[in-house]
Amino acid sequence: MEENKSEENKMDKKDWLFGCGGCLGIIFILGLVLFLFMGCMADMTEEQRKDKKEQASKEEKIEETNKRLEEKSKNTEKAQEKEESKEKDKKKEKDNEKIKHNKQDGFDVYERDGGIAFSENSSIKHFSMEMSNKLKKDHNKINNGAIFKDIMEFEDKKGNAEKIVAIVAYVSKETIDEINFDNWPNNPESLYDVSDGVVFHYYINDNKIAETRNQDEIPQQFYDMLGEDK
Repeated sequence: MEENKSEENKMDKKDWLFGCGGCLGIIFILGLVLFLFMGCMADMTEEQRKDKKEQASKEEKIEETNKRLEEKSKNTEKAQEKEESKEKDKKKEKDNEKIKHNKQDGFDVYERDGGIAFSENSSIKHFSMEMSNKLKKDHNKINNGAIFKDIMEFEDKKGNAEKIVAIVAYVSKETIDEINFDNWPNNPESLYDVSDGVVFHYYINDNKIAETRNQDEIPQQFYDMLGEDK
């Protein structure tokens, strides 16, 4: 009996040891799996961090590149605007060089050298626009009316060139005082529209502008300048 009990006790101990060993094994395996899982999760988390960091770095570089491109574009625009402004100033200076201003018999006399007229009507309108701007700029300084002369260069059939006073326009002081310079000039023919008198040399007297404009009322000494050689 005692032997059987001893044997049973040994079997129980073995079963208990096996049972404990099995539990420990399972716990070990679970621990190992959990360890490996946590390691994988850590690796994944680290990889995600790296990806996010790389993505943030790429986005930052893209943003910096866009900023540089935008800044470059702005600088280019500023340079173009500056260049355009310089060209406009040069053109104004050139136009001013073509126009002489002096006093004669109390009148302000403006004289433009228009050169060769490739298109008579175009030259006639440009004369009006340039002189209208002069009148607008100087109207407060004009005390006794203004005379505007346009010198044009013509070439005859034999190739001989001749520079003459081709247009003379007169705007009286009374007319100047009536002009609303806030809204004037308002078209390419504004000078002729307000002139008290305007005369065209017979070389260009058959143009439409000359046909519809008053050709009287110019002080005689300035009327006689028409056709004068230059």
